[in-house]
Amino acid sequence: MKIYTASVCLIIAIISFGCINTNPKIADKISATKDSISAFSPVIDKAIRECLDYVAEIGIDTVSSKTLINLIFTNSEENRYLIVYMQPFYDKRNVKGYMNWQNYTVAYYGGRNACADAFIDREKLMVFTDSIPGFTDITEYPLDYYDPYGIKFKIINNDSLKIIHKGML
Repeated sequence: MKIYTASVCLIIAIISFGCINTNPKIADKISATKDSISAFSPVIDKAIRECLDYVAEIGIDTVSSKTLINLIFTNSEENRYLIVYMQPFYDKRNVKGYMNWQNYTVAYYGGRNACADAFIDREKLMVFTDSIPGFTDITEYPLDYYDPYGIKFKIINNDSLKIIHKGML
């Protein structure tokens, strides 16, 4: 009986260790699946990560879970843009929704327009009523002027963005 039990344990251990995935491409797919509850398309998730990396790279102390990541979609006559920036507060006059994304909170600014509809599933956003828990409305700060750091992207198509500006916005 002891040999049988030891054999079963050995077989289970071999199967368990054999199932550990060391292929980084597959590991990335598994990680992406964990984020599949995001309200944002993969291209927006990538833009958020790029902004986080940029702000950390330049040494700004705003990369923390107490920093709000803000998304704004804008249109001109010929182009569509996405602006991603970070700041410790929000503007309640313009927030349309928000969600927890990884260890951060992301606020979405903008109304219903075709530009944003291709990138955001509004059904997955928390509805903004009066506040975002843990953050303060910018109107409560006595600031005359504030320029956050971030990135402005030109939207090439629904799967591609091009950086057109990094820095203070």
